[in-house]
Amino acid sequence: MPFMPPSFAKDFHHTLRSLWRDRVFTTTILATCALCIGTNIVIFAVVHSILFAPLPFNHPEQLVLPDNSYTKVGLEHIGASVPNYFEWRANVPAFAEVGAYDVRKGLIGEPGSPERVTTVYATPGFFRVLDAKAQVGRLFLEEEGSYGGANHWNVAVISDAFWRQRYAADPGVIGKVIKVEGGDRFVVGVLPPDFRFLSTQAPIWVTMIWTDPERVAARRHWSSTNVIARIRPGATLEQAQAQIDALNASLAATDPGAQWAKDAGFKTTVRGLHAAHVAQVRPALLLLEGAVLLLLIVGFFNMLNLLLVRANSRAKEMSVRRVLGASRMNIVARLLAETTVLSVGGTAIGVGLAAAGLRVIGRLGVAELPLGAFVRMDASVLAMAAGAAMVLALLLAVPLIAFASGFELAPALASESRSGTTTRGRHRFRDSLVVAQIALAFVLLTGAGLLGLSFRRMLAVDPGFRPDHVLTAWVGVTWKNYKEKTVRNAFADRWLQSVRSLPGVSAAALGTFIPVDGDRGTITMVVEGHEPAAGGAAKAHNDALIAGDYFSALGIPLREGRPLDDADTLGAKRVCVVDEDFARQYWPRQSPLGYRITLGGGPIGADSLRIVGVVGSVKHGSLSERDPRGMVYVPMTVFSTPFRMATIVRSTVPSEVLVPEMRKTLLGIDPILPLDGVKTMDSLIDDSLIFPRSLLFTASVFGAMALLLSAIGVYGIMAYAVGQRQREIGIRMALGAQPMRILLQFMRYGGALLFLGLVFGTAGSLAAGRLMESLLFNVSPGNVLVYLMAVVALCGVVMVAAMLPSRRAAAISPIEALRQD
Repeated sequence: MPFMPPSFAKDFHHTLRSLWRDRVFTTTILATCALCIGTNIVIFAVVHSILFAPLPFNHPEQLVLPDNSYTKVGLEHIGASVPNYFEWRANVPAFAEVGAYDVRKGLIGEPGSPERVTTVYATPGFFRVLDAKAQVGRLFLEEEGSYGGANHWNVAVISDAFWRQRYAADPGVIGKVIKVEGGDRFVVGVLPPDFRFLSTQAPIWVTMIWTDPERVAARRHWSSTNVIARIRPGATLEQAQAQIDALNASLAATDPGAQWAKDAGFKTTVRGLHAAHVAQVRPALLLLEGAVLLLLIVGFFNMLNLLLVRANSRAKEMSVRRVLGASRMNIVARLLAETTVLSVGGTAIGVGLAAAGLRVIGRLGVAELPLGAFVRMDASVLAMAAGAAMVLALLLAVPLIAFASGFELAPALASESRSGTTTRGRHRFRDSLVVAQIALAFVLLTGAGLLGLSFRRMLAVDPGFRPDHVLTAWVGVTWKNYKEKTVRNAFADRWLQSVRSLPGVSAAALGTFIPVDGDRGTITMVVEGHEPAAGGAAKAHNDALIAGDYFSALGIPLREGRPLDDADTLGAKRVCVVDEDFARQYWPRQSPLGYRITLGGGPIGADSLRIVGVVGSVKHGSLSERDPRGMVYVPMTVFSTPFRMATIVRSTVPSEVLVPEMRKTLLGIDPILPLDGVKTMDSLIDDSLIFPRSLLFTASVFGAMALLLSAIGVYGIMAYAVGQRQREIGIRMALGAQPMRILLQFMRYGGALLFLGLVFGTAGSLAAGRLMESLLFNVSPGNVLVYLMAVVALCGVVMVAAMLPSRRAAAISPIEALRQD
C-alpha cells in the first residue's frame, strides 16, 4: 500500500503477535467476520448469477423478448403467435434479427429403448439473434425454415455434451441421422461447449416450421410460440416498443379478432430478455440480498464494538507510545494493520464457508430457479469478497483512528481516573451500536417468523385432492405415427385400459393437467347467461382434457351432478365438469348444472359444452395460489386427443413395482414410446415447495445469526461496563449497597438497550413486512403473533446475555475492587 509508512511491515508483525496473545478476542472477531462475509458471498453468488451476470452472448443488452398480454382477461406475457413472428420480422425496423423457439420434450432412440429429452424447436433466425456459431459443421440455413425449400427442413443441431456422449466427439457426425419424434433428422452442426440459452440445456435443436394455414391473420391471437429479437445497434428498446405499438394499431383494421383483442386489453410488451426471464424471482432474491446485508451490518456493529472496547483497554499503551515519540501516523498504521488482518482473515475463512454453503443451497433446489443451474463462485464473486474485506477494514479503522487521533472519542485517552469512568459520548456511541444490532436482529427475526408462519399455513392448505398412493407420468406420441385424431384416440383408449388392468390399480386416468405441476392450459370462455357486454371480453380460465377415472384417481370430491365417464369420452359428448371456483364466479347462489360454456370466446351454440357436474377445487400451480381462475374439465376426445398426455394412477402397489410394469406395458403397445416424468403426487407437492422452503431456511439462518450476534454485543457492552465501573461498584458496596441493587441497576441498563432496539426494530420490521408481502401466504406483514414471538425470543436471549455480567457485578468483592487501581 503506497500510502503506508515504511514501518507498516513492522506494525503488521506486531499486530499478528498482539492478536495471537488475545486469542479469545481474535477468534470472536474472525468468526463474526467469516459468518457474515460467508453468507453474503453465498447470496451474492446466487443474486449475481441470476439477476446481474450478463447472458453469455455478444452484446446481450440488445436481446429482447416481445410477447403479448391480454390484461382484462387475466393473461399476462403468454408468448406470441406465428403471424406475430412474421409481422415483427418484416415490419419492426428496430429489430436486426428475429427468431422463434419452443422448448419441448422430444422422443429419441430406437424401438425398445426410447427416451425423452429436452428438445428446442427453433427458426433459423434464432441462432442469428444470439450470434451463435457452430464448433463443428454449421447452424440452420434460412432455406431450412420452411417446407419445400432448396434444402431439407428436417435437420438438427446437437449440443457438445450430446456429441461427446453419443458420438464420442466424432468429427464425422455431420450427416448422421437422429430419430426425433419417429422421424429422421440429419445432424448439420455441433454447438460450442459453453453454449446455453437461458435455463435450457437441450441436447438437440431442430428446425421449427409452420404450414401456411398457421400463418393467417385469423391466428394472430393464438399465442403458441416464443419470439426473441436483437435490437439494431443504435436503436433502443423504447423505439422497438413504439414501432410494435404502431404496427399493432395499423394491423387492427384487417385483424379478424381486433374487437375481441381490444376488449381483452391486448398489448405487446418488449422487455429485455434477461430481465423478462428472471422477473418472477427478482423480488425474492433482492429481499434475500437485503436481509444478508442487514446481517453484515449487525456483524459490523458487533466487531466495531469489540474493537472499541479493546482500544479503550489499550488507551494507556497508546498514550505511552505517543509520549515516547510515536507519530499519529504510526498509531493510524497500527490500527489499520489490525483491522486489515482481522477483515482479510475473516473474509478468507468466509470464502471457505461460502464454498460449502453453495453446495448446501444446491441441495435446497437453487438449480430450479431461472438460471439457477449456473450459480457458482466465479471471479466476480471473489472480487466482491476481496473488495468487501478492504472496505470492512477501512470502516472498522475509521472510528478507531478517530478514537486515537483526538476526534470525538479521543478525550477518553486522558479520561481514565481512579473511578474508572469514561466519557459519556463514548458510552452513547457504543450503546447506539448495540441498539442498532438489536433493531436489525428484530427485523430479521420477524421476517423469518412471517415466512415461517406463511409456510406453515401453506402446508396446512387442502390441495383439493388426496395425494397418497398416486403416481403420475407423461406419455407422448409422435406426429409421424399418430397424426390422425382417430389413431391417437385408439392409442389413448388402449393405454388407459392396459394401465387399469395392472395389479393393484384402483383407478387410472389420462389428462393434460396434473395439479401443482404448474403445467396447465388457459383459454377464454363464454358462459351462458354471462356473455360479455359490448366493450367487454370473455374471461380466461383453466381447462383440462381428461379421460378415464380422473377424479377418482386424484381423489377430487364430487360436489354436484356427475363426473365425466368413458361414455362421454368414447362418444365425444359435448359436456364438461367445472370446479367450485368456476361455479362460484358465475353462479354463487344457484346450481350451474345445465348451463353451457364455449371455449375460445365464441358464442353460445351447438359447439358449446353443457355442465353436468361440479367437483372440488384443486390447487393448480402451487399450494399458495391466491387468485384461482377456475377449472373446466372436458372429455379428451371432444376436441383432439393431445400428442402428450399425463397418466395418473391410484394404486396399492409401491411405485418401484408399478413403474416397471407400466413401462413394459407401454413398450408392448408401441416400442418407441417411453414413460417419462414419473413422479408420485407427494413428490410433486414437495417439489412445488422447494422455493418457499429454501427461502424460509435461509431467513431462519440469518435470524438466528443476528440473534446470536446481538447477544454477543449486549454481553460485550455489559461486561465492559462492569469492568470499567468495578472500582465504583466496590466503593458503593463498601458503603452499604446491596448486591441485588447492583444487579438490578445493570439489568435496567441492558433492558433500556433492549427496549430502544425493539422500538426501532418494530418500525423497521413493519417496513420490511410490506416489502415482502408478495412472498407471504395468508399472513399479514404486521402479524401480532409473529411480533410477540420475536420479542420473546429477543428478550430472552438478550436478557440472559445481560444477566451474566450483571451477576458478576453483584458478586464483586469491595476489598478486591478497592485494591485495584
